[in-house]
Amino acid sequence: VSIGHTAAAFSGMNASRCTVRFNAAQAIGNNAWESVDWDLEDDRGAMHSLVSNIDTVNNRRPGVYRLTAGVSFAANATGQRGIRFYEQGSEVPGSTVLVNAAAVGETSLVTTITLELTRTRNLVLGLFQDSGGNLNAQTTTRFTVEQIG
Repeated sequence: VSIGHTAAAFSGMNASRCTVRFNAAQAIGNNAWESVDWDLEDDRGAMHSLVSNIDTVNNRRPGVYRLTAGVSFAANATGQRGIRFYEQGSEVPGSTVLVNAAAVGETSLVTTITLELTRTRNLVLGLFQDSGGNLNAQTTTRFTVEQIG
């Protein structure tokens, strides 16, 4: 609860929010979960660094956060594609989406989850594909962390 705000916690205040993306497709290795390096950001709350640990978004204060991410993999009909969140290096239960690749065109996935977080938790997006070789995650890929309570 915010002192001086009688309507609700964070009423009239800017809550922390960060969306990260990249400006060039990134190759995801075959048959392993990998993080990606984010080189572009819309960051309200100093939650991401473009200098160090660029695969990580960090919440800066305790609260309830919504994590949302979407990825589009380059066209390839072989294998599966996956997306999930990690908190402090551990898979976030309930965040994994794993599907067979689209028969034609790109395969796109979205995942979202709401978490109660303590200060300075490392949040990472993991991607998976097993097409038989490297496969690009396209520049439409996004990862958003926003405080909602």
